Amino acid sequence: MHGTYSKSSVNERYTEFILEDLNSKLYHYWALGHIHERQQLSDMPVINYSGNIQGRHFNEQGEKGCLLIEGDHLKLKTKFYPTQYIRFEEATIETDKTSKQGLYEVIQNFKEQVREEGKAFYRLTLVINSETLISPQDLLQVEEMITDYEENENQFVYIDELKIQYAQNDESPLVNEFSAELLVDQTVFDKAMSDLYLNPRASKFLDDYGTFDHTALVNRAEEILKAEMRGEQNDN
Repeated sequence: MHGTYSKSSVNERYTEFILEDLNSKLYHYWALGHIHERQQLSDMPVINYSGNIQGRHFNEQGEKGCLLIEGDHLKLKTKFYPTQYIRFEEATIETDKTSKQGLYEVIQNFKEQVREEGKAFYRLTLVINSETLISPQDLLQVEEMITDYEENENQFVYIDELKIQYAQNDESPLVNEFSAELLVDQTVFDKAMSDLYLNPRASKFLDDYGTFDHTALVNRAEEILKAEMRGEQNDN
């Protein structure tokens, strides 16, 4: 059945259903479609979303595949079979390395650990346990090094995005200073983004910021600000 599971008894869309509707049919098994993430809604009767067979982007992470259901009128067994050709994943690594070679080795070690799991694209975050600033130029060179390494790998692990975070101290995150109302106030972000997005040369390369997570934007801005402050301290 193609539809969206709703915990509410009020169906807002024509594809929505509640478990009571399915249970009332007294079926042994329901195979559900529409949701791309694998989910089990019930084990008696067995009600499953198998998900899609191949992730398409980073909003569809992890293994994808199909479910094989076997059994009789008394008991059913469910087994998952992965079918994806490529996985989309996110991961975080902590390290005290700050040199280009050190960062390269840390990332390569990670890739070798996950390579046996199959071809994958990763968004990788490095959490640096050091006050030493990593320059954008060094980070760019590290990205080029790890990308070049994958050119001859059949079972590739490609780092699609590499981010640097510095280990947080006991300070409260900046986002905690924002009220809940301010975080959802789109006009604040419109004002902050307007100069950049009104620039015709820059705007054509930018995604629609209206879809961005406001909390994530504030956290990212705090990371950049702290990195700049570290750079000034190192210069002094």
